[in-house]
Amino acid sequence: MGLNTGMVGWYHPYCRIIGNDLTDCSWETTTMLFFADARTGDFVSHSEKASLASCMKQVAKGLLFPWLARIVFPIDYGTVWRSHSISEFENIHHRAMQMAVDSNLSFVFLHYPIPHPPGIYDPHSNSLTTSHDAGYANNLLLADRVLEELRQRMTAAGEWERTTLVITSDHHLRSERLWNADELLLEPGAFTKQVDSRIPFLVKLGGSNEGVEYDSEFNTVVTGDLLLAVLSGKVSTKDDLVSWLNEHRIMAKSLYTEEK
Repeated sequence: MGLNTGMVGWYHPYCRIIGNDLTDCSWETTTMLFFADARTGDFVSHSEKASLASCMKQVAKGLLFPWLARIVFPIDYGTVWRSHSISEFENIHHRAMQMAVDSNLSFVFLHYPIPHPPGIYDPHSNSLTTSHDAGYANNLLLADRVLEELRQRMTAAGEWERTTLVITSDHHLRSERLWNADELLLEPGAFTKQVDSRIPFLVKLGGSNEGVEYDSEFNTVVTGDLLLAVLSGKVSTKDDLVSWLNEHRIMAKSLYTEEK
C-alpha cells in the first residue's frame, strides 16, 4: 500500500526479520527467561553479524559460570527477573508512546509483554515494583494504565479520534503454564481450572464513537485481513465491521479446524 509503518515489539526478533520493510522498528528480548545474564541474551538476540559458533560459545559461558556462582553466592532470581522485566517494559512503552503520535506513520504494531508474568506493578503506589506480591491482577491493571497513557498522549497530539485501534492478545489466560495459584491474586471464584480459550478483542474505529458487542465466535487469524480492510477504506463503520466479521469468521474457523 506504500504506507509508512512502525513496530515496537517484545520477545520475537522483529527488527532482524522484517525490519528492512518497516519505517521504524524497536524490540526487546526476553533474556532473563532463557539466558543466565542480559549481556549474553542481548549478544545472541541483537547481533546480526555474529556467527553461530560464537553465539553458542557465548551462551555456554553465560549459562555455565553464573549458575556455578549461584551455588556459592545465592541470589534472589525472582527479583532479578522482575528488574529486567521492568527495564523491558519501560523501553517498549517509551518507544510505543513515541510511535503512537508519529503522524508520519500510517500503521503501528505494538507488542507489550503485559500481563505476561512476572508481576511488576503496584496499583497502590501506581508504580513498577520488584515485589513478589505483584501478580496477574496487578499486571492487568498495568495494561489498563498503558492504554490510558497511550490515549492521553494521542488525544493531546490530535490523533486519538481519527485513529483505528485493535487491542487483542496472542493467547488466552494460561495459568497452568505461566502463573501459579498464588501469583494469580484474583478474587475467589474469578478463575477456575476449566480452560477458557477466549481472548480479548476490541476495535475502536477512527472517526466513530458508536459501540457494538459482537457475540458470534470467530478466530483472530482474520486480524491481518481486517486491518487491510480498514486501511483500504472497506471497513470504516461499526456496521461495516460486523458485516466483515460475519463474512470472514467461518473462513477463520475452518482454517483453525484444518490446522488442528
